[in-house]
Amino acid sequence: MKVHVRFFSFLRDTTGEASLAIDVPDAATVQGLLEVLMKRYPKLKDAERCVLVAVGLEYQTKDFVLSAGDEVCLFPPVQGG
Repeated sequence: MKVHVRFFSFLRDTTGEASLAIDVPDAATVQGLLEVLMKRYPKLKDAERCVLVAVGLEYQTKDFVLSAGDEVCLFPPVQGG
C-alpha cells in the first residue's frame, strides 16, 4: 500500500526530500515505515530515537497501524527558549 511521508526541519535536509509517496506492506506500522525509510536513507537512523510522528493530525506511537493513503509527518521535537 502507498503512504505519503513529509519530512520537516533537519529530517528534510537528511533525506533531501520534502515529501514522497512510498510503498509499505499492508497493515504496516509506523515502526515498519521507519525501518523502510532508514534502509532508503541510512542517516535517518541517527534521529530514530527523537523523531515525532503524526498520522493525519494526531501524534502516533510506533505500533500504530497505517492505512493506504495516510499522510505521515516526521519531525524533530520542538525546541525553544
